[in-house]
Amino acid sequence: MMKRTLDWREVLIINFFKKNGLIILLVGLIFGVGVAFGYDKLNPATYESSGQLVQNDNNSGIVSSYKQFLASNLFSTNLKKKINQSTWKDYDKKNAYSLTLTYDYNSPFFVIKATSSNAKYSQYLTNTAQNVFIGSVGNYLAGSNISIVSHGSKATKVISMNRLVSVGVLVFLIVGILMSAILLRHTVHSGVIKNENEISDIFGLKNLGLVGLNMTKKE
Repeated sequence: MMKRTLDWREVLIINFFKKNGLIILLVGLIFGVGVAFGYDKLNPATYESSGQLVQNDNNSGIVSSYKQFLASNLFSTNLKKKINQSTWKDYDKKNAYSLTLTYDYNSPFFVIKATSSNAKYSQYLTNTAQNVFIGSVGNYLAGSNISIVSHGSKATKVISMNRLVSVGVLVFLIVGILMSAILLRHTVHSGVIKNENEISDIFGLKNLGLVGLNMTKKE
């Protein structure tokens, strides 16, 4: 099997990353973490509250229909009526929210979650959505027999780890590539030999000797 000999350019690049790889890695990591942290702080925060309900007669097959009812215009209209009758009626972002219903297959338990930019409003929405849901779903879905297991929890900030990681990795790669390009260009075009073994390392030549230059000042 023939062995391929590296040319001087490849040797230069390998030596470059041996000497500068760690600092490039650390600087890229610092910038990546810093930008991801700043992105999380500057990005508008959202808060999520959740409450659990149960289908009392273990008729778990009907729970999938509850998700469709929660997304209906009828439910949305009834919920907005409650909001407009509450202390939140003058809240300028009262319509900026989202509701979801999640459940496990073949389970009578399900969860309603409310998300908005206000923690207290998210909790209020969860509790109100639960009450509106129980009070109206029975008129349209026969067999519904629902009880509240837990009321709306204290809202917590929603953090999208996937997005933060993506931002951090992207910045890390950009900074790493830019630093590598700048430092490599400087190394190649600086024209400075840093030590007597550098030519031997890059070109594979033996050190033939040193030439000294004596500078004398003319009278």
